[in-house]
Amino acid sequence: MQWGLGDFPLPNLVQLVESHGIRVLGIPAAEQDVDAFSFWGQDARPYVFLARRKTPERSRFDLAHELGHLLMHSSTKTDDDATDRELEREANVFAAALLLPPDSVRAAMPSAPPLDAVIALARRFGTSAVAAAHSVHDVGRASDWGHRQLMAELTRRGFESGEPGSSLPYERSRIHDALVKYLRQSRITTTAWARAIGQRPDDVAAFTLGQALSVAP
Repeated sequence: MQWGLGDFPLPNLVQLVESHGIRVLGIPAAEQDVDAFSFWGQDARPYVFLARRKTPERSRFDLAHELGHLLMHSSTKTDDDATDRELEREANVFAAALLLPPDSVRAAMPSAPPLDAVIALARRFGTSAVAAAHSVHDVGRASDWGHRQLMAELTRRGFESGEPGSSLPYERSRIHDALVKYLRQSRITTTAWARAIGQRPDDVAAFTLGQALSVAP
């Protein structure tokens, strides 16, 4: 990527991709059997849709994953499961490298790091502890056996489906914040605006990542 990000923990990823012209929207609750998806629209703009049923850490990874698809696979045509799996693997590798730069992980982690160090790494970079454990293994700081031990302990502590002890908030969109500000200044409720554009209020709230849940005059 040519965004000049360096090897530091990334800031708000929603706002970062927005600054490069990518539209980030939420997925309505009725459709949240899908974690995320992306595409280039007919207006030649890239779009990412995110569900908010996962942890903030995993939502960041989903966004990074979809960014990988937009950058690497926009012209790729697939017609078989093997190709689809390979594209998913490539997007996962991209997301991991973006959120947890290998040089940073290598510099921060000793060989055979204890689990608490892996969790601290995850907190620092805003990722799940599971993603951090995978990265520690990928850069050679944990052996195959050590990686299995880390994963087993993470599962035992409840990290397989959540991030116990994390205080990371969901990332906010500057674009949706600007919309909310406009509606407030115009004394327009979310319900009224949703009806004016032919949408359900609940769906508008979802599309705006929950930032327009209630905009009262």
